[in-house]
Amino acid sequence: MIRSCLALLFFAALPAMAAPDKEGIEKIPRFDVVPSTMDVAVVIGIENYRDIAAPSKHSAKDAQLFYEYLIAMGYPARNVRLLLDDHATNGDLQMAIERWLPNHVSPGGRVIVYYSGHGAPDPANGEAYLVPYNGDPAYLEDTAYPMKRLQRKLAELKRSRVVLLVDACFSGSGGRSVIAPGARPLVNLVSPVLMRGANVTIMTASEDKQISTSSPETEHGLFTYHLIEALRSGKSAVEDIYDYLRPKVQDDARRLNVSQTPTLAKADASVTIADISGVVFDAPKEPEVSPKALMELEAEKRRMAEEKKKLEAESKRIAEEADRKVKELKEERARMEKEMAAKQKAERERMDRERRAREADLRRQERELKKARRKKTYRAPPPP
Repeated sequence: MIRSCLALLFFAALPAMAAPDKEGIEKIPRFDVVPSTMDVAVVIGIENYRDIAAPSKHSAKDAQLFYEYLIAMGYPARNVRLLLDDHATNGDLQMAIERWLPNHVSPGGRVIVYYSGHGAPDPANGEAYLVPYNGDPAYLEDTAYPMKRLQRKLAELKRSRVVLLVDACFSGSGGRSVIAPGARPLVNLVSPVLMRGANVTIMTASEDKQISTSSPETEHGLFTYHLIEALRSGKSAVEDIYDYLRPKVQDDARRLNVSQTPTLAKADASVTIADISGVVFDAPKEPEVSPKALMELEAEKRRMAEEKKKLEAESKRIAEEADRKVKELKEERARMEKEMAAKQKAERERMDRERRAREADLRRQERELKKARRKKTYRAPPPP
């Protein structure tokens, strides 16, 4: 009895396994990074397929969230190509990887290619394929995108630092892997990392013969969930991210009764996803203010309000005084103009009078002159 009680107490004291926080990774923090216009990425997420009944659960959601993290980590939106579901056909993948990507890379810049969706093995030769939206597991050579071709195209970007992240599997045994109906999974699958270029780092969600799966609790792929957890904790070097997520993915997979071990094939030089120097999860707190400072602030506000009223009253007085002055000046000008007009009129009348007087005088003088002339020319009549 005592042993049973002690056992119950012991297990009760053990910390309970915390349920994954669904909103945790979806709350994107503020990254302390230096944005770079040289970094580019192609992000692909396919959950619902045109011709495949089994979806790749949560793949589109995983890709969308990874895209948002890249933007938060300083990748310009114009430098990130996002392909989801029916916008991720085989032609879309070829255009993004073989045309858009080479045209946008910069020497020395980063190139991130992320894929979440179904993978598939070719039963004839064991080659691995990414299955696009319109892919058909029965006709992989014609409808799917070969991993070997993808690695070759990425290896051609020799002057860039390339990271390929694949949340899919190629075993044909289920999970994020499909195979043609009636076909058997190939035991000797050709590893999708054998053709890696010297400038390319590849991280996959599982080993060749394993299943990559998603968690119904987090509603994310196990690999992507812990990949984003690592980024969210401030890890940026691919090696550090891998060391963080590998045991966590293994533990979560065991709880789902599957085996899943992420793999890493490193390039010749170490590479980072972004230059993360810090992560801020919460907005900065407002500085605390003492009651005395608040009282002083309120008193200062009242003083400034009173000062504002005084200034407004003074401004109003000055405006009224200016209006009065303007009115007085207008009245004075009108008075002066009226006085000047009166003076001019009086002067014109005086000049008219003087002119008329002179003209009258001239006429008088002219009459007198004519009269005098008549007197001089008069002759007396002859005597009788």
